[in-house]
Amino acid sequence: MRRIGLPFLLAVLVIGLGTAAEENEAGFPLGLKKVQTSVGSRKWNRALDQLKRLLAAHENRDYVLARRTEIVDLHRHCLFRSRNKEPKPDDVVSGDLLSHDLSTGRIKIRYGPLSMGDFKGAVGLQLHTAKFAGPYSVEIRGKKYPGWLGINLPFRASSPPCIWVCMEGENGFIVSYGFEQKGDGRYSASWIPARIASAKKGAVVAEKGMTLARSGKPFRLKVKVGKTLISSYYNGKPLLKTRKPEKLFGGWGFANIKKFDEIVIQGKAEPSWLQGRIDAAVEKQRKVFNKSYRPEMELPPWLLRRPEPPVKPITKEEAPEYPGPEPDSSEERILDRASALVKKHDYRKCLDFLARLDPDCVDEARLAFLKASCHVGLGNLERSLPLWCRVCEEDPTFMPAQAKRIQVTYLLGRRDEALKSLKTLIEAHPTEGALHAVYVLLLLKEGRAKEAGTALEAALGQAGPSPTLERLRKLIFKATRGPNWGRVHEHKSEHYHVLSDIDRQTCREAARILEDSYRAYNVHLKRLKGDSRRFKVYLFSGQAGFRTHCRDAMGGVSMHTAGLYSPLLKQLLIWNLPDRRMMMRTVRHEGFHQYVDRIMRDPPIWFNEGMAEYYETADHVKGTWQIGMVRKDHLKLLKNLKVLIPLEDFIRLPAHSFYRRSAFAYAQAWAVVHFMLHGPKTYRSVFSGLFEELQGDEPGRVVLNRVLDAIDLEVMETEFRLYLKKLARSQ
Repeated sequence: MRRIGLPFLLAVLVIGLGTAAEENEAGFPLGLKKVQTSVGSRKWNRALDQLKRLLAAHENRDYVLARRTEIVDLHRHCLFRSRNKEPKPDDVVSGDLLSHDLSTGRIKIRYGPLSMGDFKGAVGLQLHTAKFAGPYSVEIRGKKYPGWLGINLPFRASSPPCIWVCMEGENGFIVSYGFEQKGDGRYSASWIPARIASAKKGAVVAEKGMTLARSGKPFRLKVKVGKTLISSYYNGKPLLKTRKPEKLFGGWGFANIKKFDEIVIQGKAEPSWLQGRIDAAVEKQRKVFNKSYRPEMELPPWLLRRPEPPVKPITKEEAPEYPGPEPDSSEERILDRASALVKKHDYRKCLDFLARLDPDCVDEARLAFLKASCHVGLGNLERSLPLWCRVCEEDPTFMPAQAKRIQVTYLLGRRDEALKSLKTLIEAHPTEGALHAVYVLLLLKEGRAKEAGTALEAALGQAGPSPTLERLRKLIFKATRGPNWGRVHEHKSEHYHVLSDIDRQTCREAARILEDSYRAYNVHLKRLKGDSRRFKVYLFSGQAGFRTHCRDAMGGVSMHTAGLYSPLLKQLLIWNLPDRRMMMRTVRHEGFHQYVDRIMRDPPIWFNEGMAEYYETADHVKGTWQIGMVRKDHLKLLKNLKVLIPLEDFIRLPAHSFYRRSAFAYAQAWAVVHFMLHGPKTYRSVFSGLFEELQGDEPGRVVLNRVLDAIDLEVMETEFRLYLKKLARSQ
């Protein structure tokens, strides 16, 4: 009989204790961590199996139900990945991908007449969708070079085959192969020489009088774009060359070549071209999957069972739109008109309309409610607070006013008072979901995500589930977990934790830029002390994944947004722009917002965006931080000074008005910051004072009014416009 040794018995005991530990509340997070480890290793089926066994071991436990959103999201992600093969580069290119490197962007692709899906037509010009970040070549082969347009007719073709290269904005070069001279004795054909022309200047920069091209003959047109030179070839023979700007590569296309056999392009494209296409393909798969995903068919029923909502005391009709008793028909018409103006953001018109009313025709609480809403819209928080207090006195059961009163108190810098007051109010009205929602949002704004999560679970238990609370649950989950990526690369520097589904090198590059910027902010602006938290940064391989994450976490984002910093998520989010340089400029821009969020509670919108635009173009060159570069793009927009908003109005512009005319607003914000930092010395001290005082607890508007009351804004307006004219002339 074989003897059982002590080590074996100890192992059995340890396994038994481990299993028991995993089945209690402390063991559940450990079990989830194991699932996440399998996810990180891309072992999707193993992760699904681990999750299934974990849920079985912790069936019907409250601490599991509290993490329902996280569990469903994790299961959906793993199931999606297990059922969908990740697209490969070959799958997302219409031609034959002969070679590629996802990290560097190097590609070689062959296209035929029937595989032109990577091109877009534009007035006869076929444009390839890739942009290039380094040298590349284009070669087009065919059996018959274009030429005669019919028999016994004069040579009439006026548009010879062309290959466009280095296309970026207004820049670009047109390589034209021309037509040779022909005639049949009766007609004499004009000829067109081979040329290279500048698209920006509209001038010929290189020309060959007698082209090598021959109509009706086999042709091989080739253009090489080097670091400083563009060279063209016809059937392997050199034709023309010209110099080009060193950093200009851009896109390419061709025109007036209707029949060809193949096109071959090779060189260093922007890595985002292939990466973004793969990302878009994944999100397309995800969209199809999500339509058919039914958690109730995949997960245990007990996990998805919703608790019965608590019975709410009914003191008046459910979800009243206004405070006070039910309005009569004549008052309803007044309220409808005022509400329409508020919805259009015509707050001043609404206040004028309310001021003209007979005080007896509208209930006092409703009148105060409308006026308070208008003052909040205009940014007059100090004037709105007494009105919110009056509404609450007149109708203590009207929770939207109670919530808004506390929010305004918080925004006026009385944060501890607001949170304490809100907690007391929740204790008195535990079933009011609106109050719980405000409390969770304020905790998130304070950077207390864990407390926000605890408060949310308490809210769901007391007020019951609601669309608002479920959205907050997802927001908190995204704040802690981040995007649903299949493959995650990361890099931790001294102050930043950068994660991406692109590659580790991109993470390192972004971290380097952010660290350079961070050091400059500490030297030129304010040194951050005693805060060891790393800034969290997410870089997305494509726009589709970026938009999905923003939609899931925040409900959506503008189509033209290249990146953003979310003060609620405390995350910097950037997608892989077609131009890597622009992507890194966006990293620097949003990185400034992330830095400012650590030192200022309520910076004015023009100040925050203007400073971000100012530092976006800064760079660390040969050990020196270069700032204050003139933004020609902004000067061009502001060339017509009539587009400028008077400074007195601009510096008090609320966020919704600023972003409504974003292109001009960003340009003017940059211009005001540049003027205050590089214009007359008087305004440099004003700017320094403003920067210093905005770091306190007072609202930005109060600080702004106090600092700018000390200067003559009319004089500042005149000097600002003169400064812009002088700046434009210097360029």
